[in-house]
Amino acid sequence: MESEDDDASNSCDIKTIDNFVLPFVNFLEVNIDNSAKSHKRGAGILHKKTSLFDKDITEMYSGDNLFVLSNEYHYKTESYYRIVLRENQNGYKITPSSNEVLDAYVVPICLTKADMVGIPVCEWGISDTYCPLPSIIYGINYYSDSSKFEVVNDLETAKEVIKKVTHGGKYPFCFQKLPTNYEIKTFSTLFGKNTTTDPEICALLEKIYEVFEIPVAKIILIYDGEKYYLSSISPMRNSEISTDEKEEFKARVEIGIENGEIRNFC
Repeated sequence: MESEDDDASNSCDIKTIDNFVLPFVNFLEVNIDNSAKSHKRGAGILHKKTSLFDKDITEMYSGDNLFVLSNEYHYKTESYYRIVLRENQNGYKITPSSNEVLDAYVVPICLTKADMVGIPVCEWGISDTYCPLPSIIYGINYYSDSSKFEVVNDLETAKEVIKKVTHGGKYPFCFQKLPTNYEIKTFSTLFGKNTTTDPEICALLEKIYEVFEIPVAKIILIYDGEKYYLSSISPMRNSEISTDEKEEFKARVEIGIENGEIRNFC
C-alpha cells in the first residue's frame, strides 16, 4: 500500500474549499487519494496555500480544458514556461496558449489581430521619431510591458516620451492616435467578464476574450464619447482590482465549483 506522502504528489482533487479569498482561493482543502487502484478517498487533508496575484500560478481544470491562471504571462516568465510545459505534457486544451500570450502582449500584433476580427481599434502606427497628437504610446522593445503607456498631448512632451520609450532612438514604439475628447478606461477581467453592466463594454470584453483567450487580464480601452476601442491587453495587478471586482470574481468561481464546471485546482 502506498504511503500518504508518496501519493500526495500525484493527487490534487478538490473536495471542499474554505477561506475563499479573491480571486480564487487562499487555502484549498483537498482529500488525498490513498489507493491508486481503488481511487477511494483517504481522510488526510492537504492545505495548499495559493495566491494568484503574488506571482503564483493556479491551474484550473474544466471539462477538457486546462486553464493556467496568473497575473503575468509575459514571454520568459514562469507562467509562460508553465504553459509551454503543459502544452507538451498532456491532451488538454491549454488556455491561454503560448501563441496567444505572445500575440496579446505585443501591442501592434494585438491591434492587428483585433482589427482583423472586427474589434474596434484606434488609428495606430509604428515609429521611432514621430507620432500624431494627441497619442497614447507603448514601447515595443524586448523589455516592454503592455501595461505601461504614456499619453502625449503636445510636442515637447512627445519628444521627451519618445526619447524615453525608444531608449534614445534604439527601439521603435507603437502610437495610437487619440480622439479629441478621449477617455482611457481600464477593466480587470476574469474569463472576459467584469463587474460592469454596460452592454457595449460587456460585449467588447467577451469578444476580446473569445479572440485572445487570456483568462486573467487588464483590458485598456479608449472611449471617444460614443464608442470604445481596444488599446491593449496587459497583466492585471492585485492593487488594480477593486473590492467589487474581488467579490464578483469570488462569486463566479464559487458558482463554477457548485455547478461542476470547475473540477479541480492544482
